[in-house]
Amino acid sequence: VFFMMVFFSTLSITSHEQAFNFLLKDQFNFPPSYNGVIKALVGLMALLANSTICLWILKKTDIQKSIIVIFIVLFISMAILLIVSDVSIFLVQNLLIFGLIAIYLPVIQSILAKMSKDDDGIIIGMFNSIKSLGMVVGALFSGFIYAINPFLPFVVALIGFLVSIFLGIFNYKQTIKAK
Repeated sequence: VFFMMVFFSTLSITSHEQAFNFLLKDQFNFPPSYNGVIKALVGLMALLANSTICLWILKKTDIQKSIIVIFIVLFISMAILLIVSDVSIFLVQNLLIFGLIAIYLPVIQSILAKMSKDDDGIIIGMFNSIKSLGMVVGALFSGFIYAINPFLPFVVALIGFLVSIFLGIFNYKQTIKAK
């Protein structure tokens, strides 16, 4: 269940990122420099989020519950992204999503670290394989459906985060039952 959660969340993240990069140039006619500026802002946000919010989550919360909350906030943020029509709000909402994604990765890796105490190499290898599969499928699928409608990859991301929420809840229940 954990690996399915990793697959769907990675597919969603990749689908979102690919569509966002395409939209800047294709739909909004932004010069390529805008993508660079936005990615620089995302990098600064990630640094800030990881050194504050993420550390707090890892030290002060149950990370199994926290990942579910992160998926819920990503789902809500993606839903808002799909209904806004103003480009400025769209860009700000995307910055929020990228910040949440920056928080997601250390939390999911922390869950992985707790799972892999005995079988480090096998579990970590499977994690990387599943994550790579999610990235490949997310990029491939978002590229195909972008041609149909530029916002369909965001819908795929929305659905993927919804699936991740349910898988996160199921994984949490499994963890409780195993204890």
